[in-house]
Amino acid sequence: METEFTEFIESEQRVIELEKALLEQEWELFKREQSVAHRELEVAKRESHYISEMRNLYTIKEKYLLSTKQSQDETKKLALKKLELESVHQQLEKSKEALLETTQRLKEKKREHWKREMELNNDISSDLVLKKKINELREKENERAMEIQQEKFFQLIKKARTEPLMIQTEGFRLIPSEKGSISSLSSLSAWELDYPENDIFFYRDNFMKESTTYAELEKARKWLSFDNKLTNVKPEEFQEHINLLLQESDDDVAVISIKKTCDSNRNILGLTRTKMGDQPFLLPMESRVVSKVTTVARNKPPGLYSTKEIITSFRKQFPVFQASVIPVVSCKKECALPNDLLELDRTLKTQSYKFGLLYFSENTVNHERFSPEFQTFLDFMGDKIKLKGWCGYKADLDSTLNKTGTHSYYTEWFGHDIMFHVAPLLPEDCRDRLIGNDIVWFVWIQDGVWDPNLILSQVNHCQVLLRPVPAQDRSTFLLRVGIAARVGVPASTPPLYEGEHELNEDLRDFLLRKALNLERASWHCESTIRSQSKSLQDHLELTRRGQLCYMVKKYRSTAREF
Repeated sequence: METEFTEFIESEQRVIELEKALLEQEWELFKREQSVAHRELEVAKRESHYISEMRNLYTIKEKYLLSTKQSQDETKKLALKKLELESVHQQLEKSKEALLETTQRLKEKKREHWKREMELNNDISSDLVLKKKINELREKENERAMEIQQEKFFQLIKKARTEPLMIQTEGFRLIPSEKGSISSLSSLSAWELDYPENDIFFYRDNFMKESTTYAELEKARKWLSFDNKLTNVKPEEFQEHINLLLQESDDDVAVISIKKTCDSNRNILGLTRTKMGDQPFLLPMESRVVSKVTTVARNKPPGLYSTKEIITSFRKQFPVFQASVIPVVSCKKECALPNDLLELDRTLKTQSYKFGLLYFSENTVNHERFSPEFQTFLDFMGDKIKLKGWCGYKADLDSTLNKTGTHSYYTEWFGHDIMFHVAPLLPEDCRDRLIGNDIVWFVWIQDGVWDPNLILSQVNHCQVLLRPVPAQDRSTFLLRVGIAARVGVPASTPPLYEGEHELNEDLRDFLLRKALNLERASWHCESTIRSQSKSLQDHLELTRRGQLCYMVKKYRSTAREF
């Protein structure tokens, strides 16, 4: 209604302005006509004066002619001329009257124009008053709209701060948070990850020569680039040791490595590998008397024990490995078993990680579009890479034919390769396969409440919940963090703190460190998921048992039994 009234006022104002312009044009025309009339009146007065003078002249001339008795024809001509002049004079008088009438009419029009102009000015004044009132109403409406918008913004902030991050569901629990600040964690070393045994390469560090490290092996190009495996390590690069193959049944296998040299206490370092993990041990050796002749003949240092001596002492220390119960097999020195043990030592130690990254909005996982805040978070967590031709850690992504998308996000954190499986960047046909096999997910909750069981996965164990909270200046946002873990996943560090956090290096280090520790803790989860018959720990044990059984089967035929 207000809009129609405003349009009506504006149309009336335009009509008034047009009429005012028309009156101004008529007034200009009137001025011109009045000026012409004045000029014509002056001309008529001059002509009248001229005619009067001519009449007087003709009268004098007539008198002169009469007095001089001129001819009658001249007198007639003068009379006719006089009549013509009188006729012209009458016409001029009529024109003068017409001009006076026109002047009078123009004066009346001028008075009407002034009157109409006054009315228009009054209308304009009233229109200005109405327009002012309308503007005041609009300003009040705008102020009210701003108040409503501000109130909605504060409600949005309150909702983002107080709304639960996830619904309570079977199988998942929300890790409680503590009071404190993430910045206080910056004093802790980022290398201090949970389960540090995952970062210990016992066989490499204790059975190879001290000058040999993985860095030197990589420098010598003994890592195959296509599958990142160690190969072609020469026997002289290892310290003197023996490798024993033990197998009681298909389920009970072990590979044992024992040094041939002892320490000052006559203890020899050994390493037992079973499906449960690696266990170092010390094997005490009895003192022996070795003659110089025997030592020189055998070309063997006094502190170097033979394979037979080591196995004899091993059987005494561990009676279960008596020859009548479990045969002990020693591999030949020149075989490739040490290379496979190096690879096993490295394969079962996770150094590269892949995390799923989901975008949750409008109560569903959105794979088509995402908010600018989510894009800011992606750039904050890693670098955008082009997958085609990528030579680094791939995390099951295709780097040749773009079958898993064209781009992804990658970062390196304290020597650990981390690849993010960003759901909106993955094709639909491989999205469930890639993200479903990730142990840890980052879930961006743009709005709503997240259901941890919204996407079914038997591999996923932990979810890092992220909820953006708009800042007061509306130019940035803070991040609210929560952790959802399956029942049975052990606790991990660092602790989760309450409140909202700024996007800085402290938060990034916290999120990456927490994600790595969550994955490490998930491997120690003994509970199963839904219809899953085995836990991740069971799968790890199966993997270790399978690797050890493969090695026993591969090298048993070339080994010597004691």
